[in-house]
Amino acid sequence: MPKALLVEDNKLFREILKEALIFSFPSLELAEATDSEGVMEKVGHDPPDIVLMDIQLPQGNGLALTRSIKALRADLPVIIITSYDTPDYRQGAFQAGAEHFFSKKELKSRDIVRVVASLLQGKEKKTS
Repeated sequence: MPKALLVEDNKLFREILKEALIFSFPSLELAEATDSEGVMEKVGHDPPDIVLMDIQLPQGNGLALTRSIKALRADLPVIIITSYDTPDYRQGAFQAGAEHFFSKKELKSRDIVRVVASLLQGKEKKTS
């Protein structure tokens, strides 16, 4: 069963994204975090197959968390989803190790579903 970790402090956005993911991937086990606390513990002890990460978080920063995740598990795909769609943040996301970057303002659920499906398929092929 595939696992994902959704790190997002905006409740409405988190619920919409969660609904789209569960609808598209009924067997997906989805863990949630609303801030940086506990994220590294989840990644270290019960690693997901994919992480969906906001940049601006209470008590933390998604780019710093992405760097920490990649230092612990370099092969764990991270998708940045943020309201801060600037060249600096985009560059920072990729420098931190993120595989994808989406602007919340332009995000369509079909786009995130397509990327998640691709990343999960890639994980399945590596473990087969």
